[in-house]
Amino acid sequence: MTRNSFNQNLATMKLKLICFVIIFEFCSSAKIPSNFIKCDRKKPDFKKCAPGAVEQAMRQMDKPTKELGIPSLSPLVIPSLSIAGGEGSVKLDQNYKNVHIYGLTNLSCSKLNVDFENKIIENECLYPEIRMVSDYNLNGKILVLDIMGEGKGTITLEKVRIPVKYDLEEYEKNGKKHFRVTNIDLKMIPERVRFDFENLFNGDKKLSEHVLNVINENWREVYDDAKASYEDAFGQITKDIFNKVLSKVSISDMFGDE
Repeated sequence: MTRNSFNQNLATMKLKLICFVIIFEFCSSAKIPSNFIKCDRKKPDFKKCAPGAVEQAMRQMDKPTKELGIPSLSPLVIPSLSIAGGEGSVKLDQNYKNVHIYGLTNLSCSKLNVDFENKIIENECLYPEIRMVSDYNLNGKILVLDIMGEGKGTITLEKVRIPVKYDLEEYEKNGKKHFRVTNIDLKMIPERVRFDFENLFNGDKKLSEHVLNVINENWREVYDDAKASYEDAFGQITKDIFNKVLSKVSISDMFGDE
């Protein structure tokens, strides 16, 4: 299911993303931590420097970033995520609680472009593995198979390419100019997705193994049914984290003076 068709059928699909909360220590302003790479927009190597700076900064966020008031992103924890079934061959209601997301700080970035005039940032990074571990509840159909169960579940996305476009607006705070993300367009393009759900069919081992084989053999259809929901959820997470950073670090502190 494409993003456009997903948006057009939003009412039918009844997507529900239960709000997640990330706790931050708030401070009025801050500078980029001294161990982060800083790239000056006036220097000729800015475009070459910027992707590495993002990669290096994210890798260091496997621990709390006290200067910016950001907790560890390894793992990132969100309370819950609910995805209603689609209209195709996969009609599966998916409910996840106590979601732990691993792998966000292990990445390699190939692109980061900043259009200061039009206030747009575009970047693309590759994540070897993003793993979501949660308490799950599934109910619905995949192809002709009825699916039901609840327990511990793991969804693993392998070699995930994530291009992101940020639309920004500029505002002034404490006499300095800051950016704020107003819209985000994030795609998640994995080479493979693996699903592992314990206790399907109330622990019927034989039936569970058969159904899990079907799910993993048809992983693309299963993932595509929920792809827009995952992208929206990860987009909101990314937007929220980036805005917390941007609210504390001015444009000139982050990118150098104009």
